[in-house]
Amino acid sequence: MNVSVLKKTFLILLLMFTGYTVFTEYQYHRHSTTVDGIVSNVRYVSSAERRMTDTCTHFRGKEDCSALYDYDVTWRSQNKNYVYHAEGERQAPATVICVNVVPENPQIGKPCKNIFFNVSRLPGVIAVWAILGFIFLIVLLHKFKQRRFPGPEKSQLYRIYNKSFHLLFETSDAEDAMRFIRKGHYRLHASNSAIDVAESDGKKVKIKCVNYHVRSRKGRRKLGL
Repeated sequence: MNVSVLKKTFLILLLMFTGYTVFTEYQYHRHSTTVDGIVSNVRYVSSAERRMTDTCTHFRGKEDCSALYDYDVTWRSQNKNYVYHAEGERQAPATVICVNVVPENPQIGKPCKNIFFNVSRLPGVIAVWAILGFIFLIVLLHKFKQRRFPGPEKSQLYRIYNKSFHLLFETSDAEDAMRFIRKGHYRLHASNSAIDVAESDGKKVKIKCVNYHVRSRKGRRKLGL
C-alpha cells in the first residue's frame, strides 16, 4: 500500500470518526436535562501565588496571572452521585450551579456554561483537524514559494570513464549507463558522485554527477583503455 492510499484511508476514517463524534455530541445536547450541581472542594490560587510559583501563562508577549479556581461539581441521579471536576476557572463558583445531564447516562454531564460534556471526544478531534490544517497550510505556502521563487534546477548525470579518465559515455538514465557497461564488456572498478554547477539560459544549474570508472574484462581490449 503506497503513501497516497494511506493518506486517503486516514482522511476517510478521520471524517467518519468526526461525523460520529459530532452526531454523538449533538445527541448529548438534545437529550440532556438541567439539574442542580453542588460545588465542593474549592481550591483558590491567587494571582500572587501564581507569580511566586511561576505558573503564569504567556501568549503573544502578554502575561496572564489571573486568579484561578478548581472545584468539584456533584449531581445526583438514580440514587447515585456523579462528579465533574473543573480546573482553571477564572470566576468563583456559586454553592449550587446549573448542570446538563443525559438522563439515560447520568454520568455524562457538564456545567451549563461549558460547551463540551465530560466524555466528549470533540475537543481532541478539533485539535487533530487544527494540526492537519496547519500542516496543509505549511505545505501550501512551501509550494507557492517554489512556484513564485523557483530555486536552481537540479538534474543528474551518469558518466563512465576509462582508466585514463577519458569520458566514454554520458546519460541521464542510470539503466542506460548499466547497459553500456554490460554491452561494452567492462567491469566496474570504482564509482563516486559529485555536484557540478553549469549555466543554462543565464541560470546556474546544479548537476549531480555519478561517475563510474571501468576497465576492460580480461581477454578483451577496448579502445582507449
